[in-house]
Amino acid sequence: MRLLFYFECCIYCILSVCCFYTLCMSFPRTLISLASLPKLLFLYLRTSRKKNIFKLAQGEYIAPEKIENVYAKCKFIAQCFVYGDSFNSCLVAVVAVEPEVLKSWAALEGIQYEDLRQLCSDPRARAAVLADMDSIGKEAQLRGFEFVKAVTLVAEPFTLENGLLTPTFKVKRPQAKAYFAKEITTMYAQLLDAESARPKL
Repeated sequence: MRLLFYFECCIYCILSVCCFYTLCMSFPRTLISLASLPKLLFLYLRTSRKKNIFKLAQGEYIAPEKIENVYAKCKFIAQCFVYGDSFNSCLVAVVAVEPEVLKSWAALEGIQYEDLRQLCSDPRARAAVLADMDSIGKEAQLRGFEFVKAVTLVAEPFTLENGLLTPTFKVKRPQAKAYFAKEITTMYAQLLDAESARPKL
C-alpha cells in the first residue's frame, strides 16, 4: 500500500509539471521570466487544490491533502481520508489499514480476533492507530485543529473499483464522504457523547 502512495505522489508530480507547462505556454513568452516562474507555479498549485479546502465550525480552514500526507507516515496506515465540515469543530478520518502491521501489533498485545474486519472494529486497535497518528502529527508540527480526533479503521482499501480513487490514485472526496457517511456520523456522535460526559468546571 505504501508503494501505491509513492506511485500516487509521482503521478501527481508529473501531472503538475505537465499542467504547469501548459499554463506557462498560455502566457505570452515575453511576459515570462525566470523570476516569475515560482509565482506561476504557486498560482497553479493554489488553484488546483483550492476546491479541496474546507472550513470547520469555528472558522479554521483545512487543507485535507496536506494532513493526509502527514498521516501517510503512520505505520498502520495504507490510505487515509480526512473529513471535516462547517457543522463540526474537529476532524475525523477513515483509515484503510496496513493489514500485516495491524496484525503484528495485535499479536504483541495478545488480542484475539477472527478476521481483519473484526480487528479493525476493536476499540483498542482504533486507540493505537489514533495514538500513532497523534505522534506523527506532533512531529510534523500540525496545528491543534489539524489533528484528527476520531478514526474508523477499514480492512478494504480505497480502489478504482469501489469508486474511491481517481485514475491518478487520489481520493475522490465527495464519493468517499458518501461511501463512509455512516462511519462519519458515528464518529461525530461518539465525540459529542464524550464531550457531554466530561465534568463541567
